[in-house]
Amino acid sequence: MTSRPTSVTTGRPNYRRFIAFEEKYGVTIVRINARRIDAQVYEDVFAELVKLVDKVQPKKLLLNLTGVHYIYSTALSRLITLHKRIKMYKGELRLCELEPEVAELFEVTQLKKLFDIRQDESSALEKFW
Repeated sequence: MTSRPTSVTTGRPNYRRFIAFEEKYGVTIVRINARRIDAQVYEDVFAELVKLVDKVQPKKLLLNLTGVHYIYSTALSRLITLHKRIKMYKGELRLCELEPEVAELFEVTQLKKLFDIRQDESSALEKFW
């Protein structure tokens, strides 16, 4: 029996496999590779994102949510915290490629007023300039 890697911050299974990082044109792009950001995933996903922000202090961070069809309500609060943390470092956060279900959630909760949300990754990258 093999053990799964655990997160340094929580001691729970490491969900880093749900996150992909890329640098493009001076923008840190984070892709969430999960259909659902639920209670099992959100803590470690956002712990990794906060570690990234605290360590790198990116001035431009793009969160690509392609394929994410569900976001746990508590994960939304973590996203707001992440947004504030990036602002603290004088950075910008943009979201892109929200699936219809997630876009509706941002509409209903009025979070679309807080976040700069773009249709696709290209337009989100262009908006940084």
